[in-house]
Amino acid sequence: VPDWPRRGSPTMLALALFIAAGAPNAARALLDARAVTRGSFRRLSTANFEELKLVAADAAAGDEFGTSVAIDGDTLVAGASYVHHGGMADAGAAYVFRTSDGGASYDEVAQLTAADADANDNFGIEVAIDGSTIVVGAWKDDDGGSDSGSAYLFRTTDGGATYAQVAKLTASDAAESDQFGWSVAISGDTIVIGAPYDDDDGT
Repeated sequence: VPDWPRRGSPTMLALALFIAAGAPNAARALLDARAVTRGSFRRLSTANFEELKLVAADAAAGDEFGTSVAIDGDTLVAGASYVHHGGMADAGAAYVFRTSDGGASYDEVAQLTAADADANDNFGIEVAIDGSTIVVGAWKDDDGGSDSGSAYLFRTTDGGATYAQVAKLTASDAAESDQFGWSVAISGDTIVIGAPYDDDDGT
């Protein structure tokens, strides 16, 4: 099965006059494939681009911070699907940043990881946010078979100071290699999750 997100294509999400662009492989032109990778996020002014670079507080080589980005109001979420978490390689993580000055600066307020994190889940491959709820895809989670995939819901009840996992979503017909969680979206009470390799109508 193709491993498209690992190719390092920049991810971009635009909202009004703001653009958040992830560059998970920004350093690869100068360093090797497992070098430190950092994401760049740019705010669009009326005249030009003003660059503000955000880096995870625990950044490490190969994390691929900026694999996915999402923004809603004063909150920005960045996925890092190859973070080593709890000794588990490529378990993945997502980072939450907030601004209190209209986007001139952002502070990291939370690191999100799956309660049942496991090696190679790639949690953070895709992120989405709407208000107090964040959705994070983990396309290589193995609950329904190898790489069947899942998605996790996190919610804040204190204005974004902390986030807690409130649910894990899997497909009712989950099967090996479905990669449920490849894409995620949320609007109000509705969540949509993509599974690009589901084989209901054949391979």
